[in-house]
Amino acid sequence: EAMGAAPDSAVAELRAALSPEAVVFARGEAGYAEEAAGYNAASKIGADYVIGIANEDDAVAVVKFAAANHLPIVIGATGHGQYRPLTEGIYLRTHRLNKLTIDKAAHTYTVGAGLRWFQILPQIREAGLLAVTGSSASVGIIGLTMGGGVGPLSRKLGIAADRIISYRVVTADGEAKVVSKDSYPDLFQALKGGKVGLALVTEATFDALELEHVYGGGLFFVGDAIEPVYHAWVDWTKTLPVEATTSANIVRFPPVGVPEIFAGKTVLHIRYGYVDPGASDEELRERGEATIAPIRAAGEVYHDTLTLLAADELGLIHLDPDGPLPMAVHGAGLIDIDHEFVDTLLSFAGDGKDIPFVATEVRHWGHGGEIEAAGANTVNSIGGARQPYHLLTIATPVEELFAEAFPAARDAFYPALAKWAGAETNYNWAGSPDDELWKKLWSPEVAKRLEAVRAKYDPNHVFTTGH
Repeated sequence: EAMGAAPDSAVAELRAALSPEAVVFARGEAGYAEEAAGYNAASKIGADYVIGIANEDDAVAVVKFAAANHLPIVIGATGHGQYRPLTEGIYLRTHRLNKLTIDKAAHTYTVGAGLRWFQILPQIREAGLLAVTGSSASVGIIGLTMGGGVGPLSRKLGIAADRIISYRVVTADGEAKVVSKDSYPDLFQALKGGKVGLALVTEATFDALELEHVYGGGLFFVGDAIEPVYHAWVDWTKTLPVEATTSANIVRFPPVGVPEIFAGKTVLHIRYGYVDPGASDEELRERGEATIAPIRAAGEVYHDTLTLLAADELGLIHLDPDGPLPMAVHGAGLIDIDHEFVDTLLSFAGDGKDIPFVATEVRHWGHGGEIEAAGANTVNSIGGARQPYHLLTIATPVEELFAEAFPAARDAFYPALAKWAGAETNYNWAGSPDDELWKKLWSPEVAKRLEAVRAKYDPNHVFTTGH
């Protein structure tokens, strides 16, 4: 027997059990790096094995192999959420699980764990439906929703996780299960926001809406307009109807590789989505425009992308880059924001300041009434859900800055804004949570409930929690 992490015979047995499309690479083997690569180009993957699965039977085989050989599993579909260096165990890639089925009559769709939003939205739109997504179309659907999935319409339509009807999972005992509100309800609720250490999700079925258009996009401001518009935005968010969801993002564009109008500029990007399922296109445009009028009036608009958007064009609201990119993120929930908050934020991240954040975003995250009306219990499992705003910073994609410049900027910036911060932040925005940040990802009562569910379904920690 070789001195690998698992006996050669066990690895050979696993290879024989997997489907022809599946792959197993031990550290150092040709093909390993390619299989491990994902959206976050800064990820350092050095797990004992990188394994790519192609169906549920593969998932069962890998989980049994991991449990038998005491190898912890880290799951990745697109690699958006992979920040922490992996030095041991299994990095399990689900990107081959890419089946999509749409039930037009039932208003539902079912996705494999490897799919990203942009891969499914055109088909869902063709069926006359709208999927409630996160803000980025390039993110993996399942990974996003396991942390919640706050999107550009979430104040009215709720978050992506609210729309999940059922999951197919493989639990740590190597058993495939269907998980819903009627079957393993404790695990069902935990998966909708508990993110990690629970099970391997192979697919999920979502509820969609019969909706053709929303009104949205963004207004961009530069230079002297940034400050007055940001102050106006803060006041405006306090008066908004739930039909409107917005965020304010200060973006530092690189000099090359972006549209010429943005090259080298620092801009304030006010993102805006307005949705009203009962309204005609004309009413939607009218109400959408009337609602954002105060922002338009607050400063000279540098660039304007507001328009009627089709159900598969919601990614145009936030305009997140497609990647792959090296990145480091950090976030914090905010209880409230005011004009002093804006002054403090701009003193670090305003025009002309030197800070290694490519994006400094404040998202207005107040939940609308729709979630309660839908009777969803999801919000209880989502960190930061009870805070009306959220702050997110993404570091400049220059790897040399990660070691010192980003942590130093973060450690100056976040304490300066501490008096506005809430007790919780959201897992999806936590970067790679250390033990300290882990304590802020859920309220104490939710954290306790999640720990009980993890202990019940994964007593031996086959699925790592990544902190």
